[in-house]
Amino acid sequence: MRKRCAVGSWHLVVFGLFLGGCASTGAPPRGYAYTVDSPSNACRANALYCAVAAGKDPAMATGTQAAQGAAVLAAALKLFQDEHQNRVEQVLKDCVEQANAEVNLRRFGANPTRAQCSEQVGVDTKGNPITRSMTLGTEKHQVAFRCIHERLPSAWPGGFSLEQRYRYDRQAQQTTLVSEEDAQALLRQGRSDELRGTLRPDIVIHAGEPLQALAVYDLKFPCPGTNQPKWNDYPQGHPYFRSNQGQIYREALKATPALVAPSWGII
Repeated sequence: MRKRCAVGSWHLVVFGLFLGGCASTGAPPRGYAYTVDSPSNACRANALYCAVAAGKDPAMATGTQAAQGAAVLAAALKLFQDEHQNRVEQVLKDCVEQANAEVNLRRFGANPTRAQCSEQVGVDTKGNPITRSMTLGTEKHQVAFRCIHERLPSAWPGGFSLEQRYRYDRQAQQTTLVSEEDAQALLRQGRSDELRGTLRPDIVIHAGEPLQALAVYDLKFPCPGTNQPKWNDYPQGHPYFRSNQGQIYREALKATPALVAPSWGII
């Protein structure tokens, strides 16, 4: 159900440019990207948004469309950092704690031991071992995503994506979106190599479009929980070898990445 949002000052008008409206939806499918209405829809809903988009507001009248876009993004980042980041990060911390406790209780009745975490429970398509910690991590991610999908809009209504896939051309310094439909089509066609090097951060906080990233978060569920969370290093032969996830997220999305883990909080 869409609600009418009040606008009280110029920075809220800017916020309205990428908000476009308040929205709520059902449970997220895998690869779900939560993004509210586009600026064009917002413009039709409120003429003030059109004035900002056209650079008529003195604070945003920068002369060129690219400069206006950069100014809106800068205003969104300031608003996020000044008024919303703490609330967003509290939601993320609460959700990972909840997911961790819920799955551990369901599977073990308590926190798993180091031996339970390292137990091999299968192999992947390449014959590599799958450990209990891996399956627990996958399960906890899905529980946490449901919680985040429900709670994050009230902390940051500007827009966010869950598991959005990006293609990053490091040589050209260009980042583009890869839809879940396209990714699944490539997998069905046996063309998974074409997805090698794509990025899929857990949560991207953005200014209405997934390429307008303001902050990037990855959820980590160490097993056992005393293990320190860390960014995964890319292996030898990978396009990003000698870098880790966080470094590439920062490079591709031009936003500050952080880890979120039970007991550890924001890292």
